[in-house]
Amino acid sequence: MNGDPLEQLRDKLKGKMEVAKFFAGFISVVFGFLLKEGLGISKQSDHVVAIIGAYAAILLFIASLTFSIATVFAYDRLLMPTMFWRNPPDPFALRREMVTAWQWLFVPAVGSLVVGLLAATVAVTDAFGISFAVWVIPVGIASFAYRCFSKRLQFVD
Repeated sequence: MNGDPLEQLRDKLKGKMEVAKFFAGFISVVFGFLLKEGLGISKQSDHVVAIIGAYAAILLFIASLTFSIATVFAYDRLLMPTMFWRNPPDPFALRREMVTAWQWLFVPAVGSLVVGLLAATVAVTDAFGISFAVWVIPVGIASFAYRCFSKRLQFVD
């Protein structure tokens, strides 16, 4: 690995951009499948919970996809060759912008997807209680584990 911190950050940015592109593709496929197969069930339902779940899922999947695409654009901008920047970034400024894009664009994309999957589950099962338990328990455990792990590392990424 090159010893230049700016090049190391640019490599990390490329990796994060690949993750965001993959995520946007995944969301598109899942969203398309749910629109075609899963959420059509709610049209047959007279239950308000299922109908609200279906519309919430659609809204949240669109939000997740939009945040993912915005993340790709933000990282693409940060990967612009430094000769085209008005003020070429130092490694600290580039890292700050990278972390900001991750926190304000990609993390909301993941959150929207998780909540959208919960809403889709509610729409398909027409049962909020069991759907909530099925999603909140694993998501809560994973979130708690991640928080514990990231505090141990003592840096924000």
